[in-house]
Amino acid sequence: MHYVYHIPERNKIGVTTNLARRMKEHKWTGAYEVLEQHEDAQTAGDRERELQDQYGYPRDSRHYLAVIRMGEKGLANVKYENRVFNNKEHQQKASRAGHLVKLEKGTYDDLGRKKRKLSWSDAEEIRRLCSMGIYQRDVAAQFGISQRSVNCIVNYKTYKHE
Repeated sequence: MHYVYHIPERNKIGVTTNLARRMKEHKWTGAYEVLEQHEDAQTAGDRERELQDQYGYPRDSRHYLAVIRMGEKGLANVKYENRVFNNKEHQQKASRAGHLVKLEKGTYDDLGRKKRKLSWSDAEEIRRLCSMGIYQRDVAAQFGISQRSVNCIVNYKTYKHE
């Protein structure tokens, strides 16, 4: 169900499938009203625009259905070029910064290849401890890795024989 809602104190008419979540996104705790309910997103979006015009409110730049299809809930009125996730320069800076952080942490080598957290001797020790009956979760805690990683090592899915 698609609800066409109205927040009179904000001069806002919008559409949502979850009123409680949408009001939380608006950071709105005051009064609002549901003007209409529609089964179809196309109809709800059409009515939203008609009501925005009727009330003299600014019209959303994108139709509700387009927002749903693009998965951009909450970004309907943000101009495309102002969206950070679509800004190539921002992406490049973030990528470089992320790479530098990974280099500082020692996660990657200088060529950008991911380093292994454990050595081959660590893997053999893990297999030995587990074969002695020590729980995988305890071994994982000892080496600072997940239980799943221990399981993969024990079952030769990772750190296979060279």
